[in-house]
Amino acid sequence: AQRLPGSGLPADGPVGITGYSQGGGASAAAAELAATYAPELDLRGAYVGAPPADLAVLAESLDGSYTAGFLAFALVGLDTAYPQLDIPGLANAQGKQLFAEASTVCAGDAIFRYAFRRTSSLTADGRPVADYTDEEPFLSVLEGARIGNVAPDVPTLVEHAPGDDVVPYEQGRQMARDWCEGGATVQFNNLSAFLPIFQHLLAALNTSQSSAEWLTDRFNGEPAPSNCGSF
Repeated sequence: AQRLPGSGLPADGPVGITGYSQGGGASAAAAELAATYAPELDLRGAYVGAPPADLAVLAESLDGSYTAGFLAFALVGLDTAYPQLDIPGLANAQGKQLFAEASTVCAGDAIFRYAFRRTSSLTADGRPVADYTDEEPFLSVLEGARIGNVAPDVPTLVEHAPGDDVVPYEQGRQMARDWCEGGATVQFNNLSAFLPIFQHLLAALNTSQSSAEWLTDRFNGEPAPSNCGSF
């Protein structure tokens, strides 16, 4: 953004990261990588909402749910980043077709097309995708991709709805705990979703304000809060 012509942003200005859901995962991963990937940035902090921090857990929780298509998205991403896994090679004809389609559809389409689909009907050997996650080469790849292995050296605000129906709440909380154990400055808050259903989507409505307010404080040099040890 600082390099875009006409942005008006100073090249050495303060930087913040923010994201929710898969964007929360991206924000969290960027916070972990920032010190080595972009040390020249004046990074002040990262807001992380409902992060899918552990894909091995999602392989089980998304399978057969109304957001089963999101698991297809994750598999496409894994196959792109780690082609040695040869994920399409594990699929039957129906699975290969779905895998190819998944890289061309948006989130809403994925919900309507693939809701409640079970991966055991898509693999050549009839096993669900979760069965592969504790076997090599998947075990090592997924552990290496897990967010929480590296403590960010900038403060973070992590928020998650306890009743999240897409990304399990414990993922966000465990990631935040791992960061705390690594010495990071972390504030972890529960998000309110107003209704007992569709909490992942509804909780997102609360994040824009909390993210903006928290990052504004970081830009203004306010000390970052931390509640490590209390969640």
